[in-house]
Amino acid sequence: MKNFFIILFISILLYGCSDDKGKALTFEQLEKEKEAIKNVITTYNEAFHNKNFSPIVDLMSKDVIFFGSDSTEIIKSIVDYKVAIDKEWSMYERVDYGEILDFSIFIDDGATIASVIYGLPATYYYNGSTQKVFLRYARTLKKESGKWVIISGIVGISRPNTEILIKGDSIK
Repeated sequence: MKNFFIILFISILLYGCSDDKGKALTFEQLEKEKEAIKNVITTYNEAFHNKNFSPIVDLMSKDVIFFGSDSTEIIKSIVDYKVAIDKEWSMYERVDYGEILDFSIFIDDGATIASVIYGLPATYYYNGSTQKVFLRYARTLKKESGKWVIISGIVGISRPNTEILIKGDSIK
């Protein structure tokens, strides 16, 4: 019996240390997965632009975590995310996004998890004024039930010309 447990333990250990847990995809297959990931990001941005939460729910994992712009804002559920988005959407009339820039995807060989980083110019409209910003996004996606979903994210906001902001002028 003791030998059985030793053999079982060694088998589990060897499997756990194996580099070949899942089959590696070909370059073409990985490129197809990267395109699917970019479609998730684009669909998310379109839904956010349209202030439409329904498509966003389909693009997110149930085990989501997001970090907001202040250190106390940590979102750990779809419900909390909806509250945060509604609050943000109430702060402006509309937002116009430019083209996605510096889009980078790092994906594992089995296409099960991906890290995405990109930039997005945006113009926010509120109370008759505009503010131009540049958004830096970091998203982590994983494959759930055969489709890519967002499991985490953080956004950094930078302004196009910080020297103007330091002097107290607004960007118009």
